Amino acid sequence: MSKIEKYDVLYNYGKPIKWNVGALFCHDIPVLALIDMLNDYDIENPFNSVFGSIPCEFCGGHHPGIDLSLDKAFRIIDAFNERGTGCNLTFSNYTITENDLYDNKSNELLKHINENNINGVIVSSDILTDYIQQEYKNIKIIASIIKPAYEKGYGDNLDVVNYYNDLTKTYDIVVVNEAKVKDDSFIKSLLHPERIEFIANSLCSSNCKFAKKHYDLSQKFMFKKIKGEDTQDIENQILTMFRLCQEHKFNNPFNDIVTLSKKDIKYLLNNGVFNFKIQGRHVNTEYMLRDIGDYVFNFDVFLKMYNNLDYYIDKIWGDI
Repeated sequence: MSKIEKYDVLYNYGKPIKWNVGALFCHDIPVLALIDMLNDYDIENPFNSVFGSIPCEFCGGHHPGIDLSLDKAFRIIDAFNERGTGCNLTFSNYTITENDLYDNKSNELLKHINENNINGVIVSSDILTDYIQQEYKNIKIIASIIKPAYEKGYGDNLDVVNYYNDLTKTYDIVVVNEAKVKDDSFIKSLLHPERIEFIANSLCSSNCKFAKKHYDLSQKFMFKKIKGEDTQDIENQILTMFRLCQEHKFNNPFNDIVTLSKKDIKYLLNNGVFNFKIQGRHVNTEYMLRDIGDYVFNFDVFLKMYNNLDYYIDKIWGDI
């Protein structure tokens, strides 16, 4: 990383940002390598947290890509924690029952992250929320974007600021419908903007009417995959849903795709929101790194760093 000035590396939004990145158990090595490279150049680690899960009863959202042993998962969590980055488990299964709470694998993961208070859990189930608050006192609890999709429906008359303000009474962080970035009255009516999180790189349509169906299919696919069952029917339904989304976008060109611009992020920062999420568990590593480079770094400088990343990646492989 020669001939790169420290102040040129990270993009300057004018105020500090807490980045939550979809790298846990899927893009771990390159993100850890980035942190180590920055440390060598005495640049502060910009990654406040990473999120993801290995397959278990509590997990939800996008299907976990890798089924690791608990020992391997613990080593990865520890590697991030040692670098000051928290790990947020995506335990956003909305269909959890009381009987599911005793899943051993899920609880072992919770026990491990409970050892360090920089870790959290992303949830959508009230049953699971109550359980974690009672049993694991050190864990931050984050209300998933899945929660309003199921409970209120994006874009309808119930998806209002009071709903999100009420969630901040229970949750440490609340992820909101990304389309709300366009609603100045909503943003200015947030009671605790410092506890709100926006997804920066969403590729979905504004107030997507297919959101709940997407989550339903992803959940079914994930559990069929975990159980080793045939997933072809679910995959066909997911492809059909993808086609419907594309048709909807094509037929509604003025219905914004809610990818935040740097101007949007600065607007939110000026209104007290400083938690931002970069998705990426469902894409390949290069695509994920591209979005990290675009949002977190000055991109031209990031490309030079990317070309030197292999040296740091090789060092990490031996550690975890």
